[in-house]
Amino acid sequence: MATSSRVRRIDTDSHFLPQSDYGDLSQVLTGFSQEQAEIIIRDALVFSDPNARRGGFRASAAGQRLNAGAAGSSPARASGPVGHGAVADRATLLPETGFDTQVLIPDGIFANPFGAPGMREWEPGLRLALCVAYNNATAAAQKSHPDQFIGTAIVPFYDVEESCREATRAVKELGLKCITINGNWVGKNWDSIELFPFWKTVHDLGATLIVHHNPFACTVNDHRPTTYIIRSEEHTSELQSLAYLV
Repeated sequence: MATSSRVRRIDTDSHFLPQSDYGDLSQVLTGFSQEQAEIIIRDALVFSDPNARRGGFRASAAGQRLNAGAAGSSPARASGPVGHGAVADRATLLPETGFDTQVLIPDGIFANPFGAPGMREWEPGLRLALCVAYNNATAAAQKSHPDQFIGTAIVPFYDVEESCREATRAVKELGLKCITINGNWVGKNWDSIELFPFWKTVHDLGATLIVHHNPFACTVNDHRPTTYIIRSEEHTSELQSLAYLV
């Protein structure tokens, strides 16, 4: 008698924008004082706030608290899209998507934790703080709904040593099996010899790599962290020249 089997439908391109609790980053932000770590966390909170991506600080949760009750202040926005960053809501809505399971890949600023040439320099530790917060959140989602969500980790992918350490933490401590990376390494090809330690770390961890390139800007008011593209320095110079002509 033949046995029937059910095919599990998995959405492998499902973006996740968690409202993260950064908690105590002292264990990973080594070399920073408590005051410096607090500054990094405040910056990271604004970067990762979906409201602040379009409206700047005034649209962020902190800005809304400061402006509450002020004359002429705009009404507070929602804290994020339902089902996009709220795990419980997302799990409830999942059957309506036609899928059984979703692979949670980063969205918003979490998909752009590296920056690009021609943009402002990021404060030390900020990229890592965003990666740590996202990895904690996606691991928690996977743990709470193991049949519905497959979490993926992100790494700074700018600093090789930091990327190796965070990949190891994400897999060994958080239980994540996948790592999402950019389409290149700081504007260079993946076969750059400097990147070899990262490939070796991923191999030794037995992790699966997911490649999702984001060649677009992720605007947060006056901060424009964008993803590297191959030969991006030349493209940036061309765009700056065009801006001057206009």
